[in-house]
Amino acid sequence: MNNWYYISHPYTGNEEQNREDAAEIHRKLQELYPDMLFINPLAMFQPLKDLPYEQVMDCCIEVLLACDGIIMTGNYLESKGCKTELGIAEERGMHIRGCTERGELCFLPRPQEYGGNK
Repeated sequence: MNNWYYISHPYTGNEEQNREDAAEIHRKLQELYPDMLFINPLAMFQPLKDLPYEQVMDCCIEVLLACDGIIMTGNYLESKGCKTELGIAEERGMHIRGCTERGELCFLPRPQEYGGNK
């Protein structure tokens, strides 16, 4: 597997549904792109769900930094954690993508189009 991609998906608010949605996105991506590895932090860190938010986010960031890119999914612009992850990916010059309902990778709008800093 050549590239590792971190799946950024909202978590708080409706945790169980968000976990299910992220798992479905993960499944679709892995089926469509078998030569890539997709990391789903909502599944990876489910055992840590009772820890403080900041502690879990620190773990997520460590995993993100080990990846080649990030895939923004769900309503990521309304999620504090997703926006943090996106900002880190932008600062690091990582590959940044979205994905369609069918799980196909796509390009995101340029940062100024969604209110980013660049």
